[in-house]
Amino acid sequence: MPTPLTDSSGNFTEVVATATAGTATLSAAAALAINGAGNATSITGGAGDGSGAGGAASATGGAGGATGTGGAASVTGGAGGATSGVGGAATVTAGAGTAGNSAGAVAGLVGGAGQGSAAGGVSRVIGGAAGATGTGGAAQLTGGVGGATSGTGGAVNITGGSATDGVGGAVVIAGAAGVGTNRAGGLASCTGGAGVGTGAGGAASLVAGASGAGATGNGGAVSVTGGAAASTNGQGGAITITPGAGTGTGFGGALRLNSTSLHVTQGAPATATDTATLTAANLKTGIIVGTPTAAATFTLPTGTLFEAEFSSFATDDAFDFSIVNVATGATFIITVAAGAGWTLSGSARVDANAGTAQAQGRFRARRTAANTFTLYRIA
Repeated sequence: MPTPLTDSSGNFTEVVATATAGTATLSAAAALAINGAGNATSITGGAGDGSGAGGAASATGGAGGATGTGGAASVTGGAGGATSGVGGAATVTAGAGTAGNSAGAVAGLVGGAGQGSAAGGVSRVIGGAAGATGTGGAAQLTGGVGGATSGTGGAVNITGGSATDGVGGAVVIAGAAGVGTNRAGGLASCTGGAGVGTGAGGAASLVAGASGAGATGNGGAVSVTGGAAASTNGQGGAITITPGAGTGTGFGGALRLNSTSLHVTQGAPATATDTATLTAANLKTGIIVGTPTAAATFTLPTGTLFEAEFSSFATDDAFDFSIVNVATGATFIITVAAGAGWTLSGSARVDANAGTAQAQGRFRARRTAANTFTLYRIA
């Protein structure tokens, strides 16, 4: 190893490894003046030549003085070649277990502890920044591979910090906001692992926390909320819950709502009196209350106008609504008529409340093609 280079105070300034397979190790001297900063420590693995790999680098930041900040420790892969070389990887790997059934050592990325009322330090895993038009680097947390014969793969746990006497720390998984003009926000996705052979696919669960053991605590709520539109006349984001598709003779997965108290939001119903053309907004309220003073015809809006009221309405999507006839005259019957783009299937008659027949009808509008619907009488 060559003689270390020093400054006028005798502090190390640089140590370079020899061309042989040796290790370069450097510790900067502590500060000599009161409140002085510790000397910076920088370690760079030797550059490779030709097809040779770059040398490894290892570093530890120095301890701060009485009121000083501890020195940062950075591990940075080497830059790629000048033309198109890939940057060097930066890897932190815990030691492997040895002999018998010894477990591998834990590899931790831990923010520094706070003191007094100060917050603990942030722990971050951040993908690399992209070039001018490239995609930013992914940030991945991956459980270890299971044993070669039948070992289970390692779990990945993301857990908010435990409080000593307070609210537990939150866990937030959020897609990044779009930047620029007309850019979509990033996807936030939670997907169970795929099964193999006859194995079932892994479950994906969103479970709220249980309440405390006290007499009045409530279980935590689970909220799934589509994105709000901030534009002029924009549609709010849809919420889609889709059971898994079946294969062969198998059925698709069931959609279960296990509740003894199912709540829905119902705004004020739309109203109509005598013969009228219903609007898409009328139908979208879910209930149209009719009060005809004679026999009346309620004509559906055009398929184009109806589809424009819904975001991402796909073929075979359907929407249900009811018409209630509260007229007092037995002959004041409501008849539903098709608008352009509609086909009727089943009875289109809704008798008056004063009559002996059913005074309401339940209908399902099914999209069969763009701006084209079939209306089924289902109750």
